[in-house]
Amino acid sequence: MGNFGNRKDSPGFWLSFFLLLGAAAGTRFCNWPDSGWKEALRDAGSGMVTAAMLLKLDFMGLFFTVLRKRLGEAFCLILFSMTPAAPFLFMGTAAYLGFSTAVTVSALTMGSGLSGIFRYLALVLPQAVPYMAVFYVTAWWMEEEKKKMTAPAALALVLAAVLGAAAESFVNPWITAWITG
Repeated sequence: MGNFGNRKDSPGFWLSFFLLLGAAAGTRFCNWPDSGWKEALRDAGSGMVTAAMLLKLDFMGLFFTVLRKRLGEAFCLILFSMTPAAPFLFMGTAAYLGFSTAVTVSALTMGSGLSGIFRYLALVLPQAVPYMAVFYVTAWWMEEEKKKMTAPAALALVLAAVLGAAAESFVNPWITAWITG
């Protein structure tokens, strides 16, 4: 891994910097609008899956829908990493992730206070671990090491995306129903 975490010119440093920059922008965005907008954001945070909805949910259909979307996103990450603009595309994606995370956390905390942060973590941790691994490893490996995509590396990325989609489809709805209980 070389200098991944210990130098300011490493991709990990810049991805984390833009992730935090996006989170700061998202936090600022959520605190800027008038009260009507804040109420709509608070209501959006409370409209989640209920336990009754779980009985009607087609988990396999949800899994294949999520998997198709996540594999497409992983493919786009691989394509990003092959372009000369890869560092800018990954930094922009990190800023977007930070912004959307801050907006979601703000929506959850407006309705339930500080416990909204813990609700958010419980909602995203099952699937965020493999997804962020795909994002950071792809950005680091392709840019820092100048390596080409090999079959084992592509298989590892696909397996991480499948694991994330499985967590998002089979675990997350139950966590969401439990939290919104």
